Amino acid sequence: MWKKLVRFGLKLLLWFSVLGIGLFWLLTTKGDVDSRSLSSQDVVDSHALVSSTLQQLRFSQNGIEVELKQKQLDALLNVASHTIKPLTFHGALGDFGAVVHVVLRLPRPVDGRLLHGYCMMSETREGFVIDSCQFGKLPISGRIAMALLRFSVRLVFAEPSDEQLLTLFQHGRLSDGTLSFVQPDASGFQLQFNPRLYTSRQLSRDLMGSSQVYAPDVELYLDALQRLITSYPDERRLAFFMQQLLQLAQERAPESQLDQEAMNALWALAVGFGNQGFIRFANPDVDRETVPNLPGAVLFDRRDLTLHFLYSVVIKLVGNVYLADQIGQLKEIHDAAEGGTGYSFVDIAANKSGVWFAQHLGQIDYHQVSTLSVEDFERAFMPEIADLPEGLSERQVQQLLGGLSGDGFNALHQMIDKRIAKLPLFNSP
Repeated sequence: MWKKLVRFGLKLLLWFSVLGIGLFWLLTTKGDVDSRSLSSQDVVDSHALVSSTLQQLRFSQNGIEVELKQKQLDALLNVASHTIKPLTFHGALGDFGAVVHVVLRLPRPVDGRLLHGYCMMSETREGFVIDSCQFGKLPISGRIAMALLRFSVRLVFAEPSDEQLLTLFQHGRLSDGTLSFVQPDASGFQLQFNPRLYTSRQLSRDLMGSSQVYAPDVELYLDALQRLITSYPDERRLAFFMQQLLQLAQERAPESQLDQEAMNALWALAVGFGNQGFIRFANPDVDRETVPNLPGAVLFDRRDLTLHFLYSVVIKLVGNVYLADQIGQLKEIHDAAEGGTGYSFVDIAANKSGVWFAQHLGQIDYHQVSTLSVEDFERAFMPEIADLPEGLSERQVQQLLGGLSGDGFNALHQMIDKRIAKLPLFNSP
């Protein structure tokens, strides 16, 4: 009996090994990847395209006409290749069709092989469709690709915006290297995410034991902020208000629930001093009209650093560390374009500090919260910034730091990371 089971197990292992080797051969190829470089103008062009497209989709009453040229496509793919590493994106527009190609260089021990796929889109009698795709050496029919596209759109967007977007896609036209989506009879789209998608994500949070909302008691902490503003009309330091709210959190909660109370406090700071619209993430049951209108707060005597810090907090809480870091970097690359304020490593330090604070709420040393002066408390959650360069143009980033991937550029980011990791407010993990 045992011999039969062993033979069966060995045969099964051999079968899976052969299948795995076959799939690996089908889905990967030898080769190299043409790297893409990112410029500040790419970020500017991508931001302008996305903003104008969303604006037109939402508010146009006289038909919709969205155009994508090769230069704009290149900019989008450069941004995607920079932010969604290690994937590399390529694409081309022509009268024959549009092609998008995605490549992933595999790590050791299979270094030198690529996992890649592409899709070709073209005009047909049925409208603009995905004509064909290929994943490695494995062809995928256009019908299957279109079915996957429809499924994805309907999964992400609610009715009727899902069908509106699919209809607009089918109206695509290629001419003179320009891809146009024109729908003369269309009015503003009601772009809404599928509530079932939100529900499933919410359900996963509930199953893991977390609260149904990020900050169930955010209103209590917003009221506390309002009282502090009234009692201290000349006080504008974010550190002061943060210190006060964290002390309130400590007073309100037993140790087992302190992390949740600290999150309530942090969301109140983000809503009150960052953006009132953040209330829909903190607690969607709270009406935005009830959020108090508070004056701006400063971090190291700067209002902009407060916004960088709090916006990064929110992106981390509703997203993840990588997303928050990438958005912060893209904002600075955007600013490095001609006419912008320049790349600021001070802003980067505020971004990273906000992410770190949100990530380490459970490691706050509340003895320091209660005993430090406001000045010392500020330095306990925000690193030294006096020696960090600001206002660098893209040319200066290239000349002084070796570009966005240069040794000098990376060294400054690593120095900021090391300073943040040593911030005294947080106990070592």
